Amino acid sequence: GLMRSMQLGTRDSMLKRRELTLLRTEVVLGAMLIVGLFSFMFYMARRRERVPLHFAVFCLCFGLILGLSGERALQPLVGGLSFHLQMRVLFVNWYLGIALYALLVNGLYPRQVNARVLRALVAGSLAGVAGSAVLPLQWVSYTSPWLQAGGIVVGGWVAWVLLKAWRARERGAAIVAV
Repeated sequence: GLMRSMQLGTRDSMLKRRELTLLRTEVVLGAMLIVGLFSFMFYMARRRERVPLHFAVFCLCFGLILGLSGERALQPLVGGLSFHLQMRVLFVNWYLGIALYALLVNGLYPRQVNARVLRALVAGSLAGVAGSAVLPLQWVSYTSPWLQAGGIVVGGWVAWVLLKAWRARERGAAIVAV
């Protein structure tokens, strides 16, 4: 079915709109790749600290999500892959991104994170990763509402953790919360 609302316009205006959107996507995709690689270099220098690794992999996941959805900026690179495989990669990255974001926040503010809640969030996300990898794509697509709900739950949980960190005057919590 249709992924977005139909847009009307002249051929030239539609082409210009798409090109601008594609350019914006490619700039953000490039920035995510650079930031992710930079963070991975920090991890390689200090392997005991997991926060840079979680952030680097999150950037990679976010970049893949961005490149495989919307204007599909990565289409020229993955055009040889089947649509089903591309969608599977997209869903795996969405679920994995939720787990990585929770782990990232835990790494930044471990005193404010309830370990059981973190384990539940990560377990739910990893169940989504496993399901997205092995279940028929038709079934996986039905998990979209759960995926969106999981993103909302993790977003609320992150806001709560940041509020607690800000109240405890944790370093950087005010900046991250903004």
